Amino acid sequence: MPNFSDKTRDEMAALLHELRTNPRTSKAVARQIKELYPNARFSDLETADLKSYVDNKLEAIEIAKEREEAQARWEAERNRVAQRFARADGTIDETHMAKIDAIVKQNNYAIGFDTAAKLYAAEMPAPKPQPEPWQQAQYWQKPNMKGFQENPGKWMRDEANKTITEIMSQRTNRQFN
Repeated sequence: MPNFSDKTRDEMAALLHELRTNPRTSKAVARQIKELYPNARFSDLETADLKSYVDNKLEAIEIAKEREEAQARWEAERNRVAQRFARADGTIDETHMAKIDAIVKQNNYAIGFDTAAKLYAAEMPAPKPQPEPWQQAQYWQKPNMKGFQENPGKWMRDEANKTITEIMSQRTNRQFN
């Protein structure tokens, strides 16, 4: 350290004190001194650094938590849409979901799976309507006349019972489907 006169030393000390007590220059001066003298300790600088470190860690934790929540919402929405395209046995039709995923990706994830499913459904050809069982037979089926010749009364009761049972089973199936 060079030799200065007492007056110069006092002026430099006053300037350093003024710079250190000024809120705009305090941290910059402390950092400069810390760079020259690494063992120097400044509580306000250490506190600011620690606060900055903690804030950065908390922000990273919050971002990770938000990302996990968004991912969970995204997966829930995808599963909800997948259930709409499920087969009768409950398995997911991955060909439909792959096309819906492609639509979402094509739009840079700006749209959700519900919107992508609607776009896909609009582009998909309408399924051919399945005829009702009673519409499938083009002609009337002739009853089995074998029992009619042996005992006509019993045969009529059996055929009526079969018909009533068939109609009732169709009604109960419709109620629960």
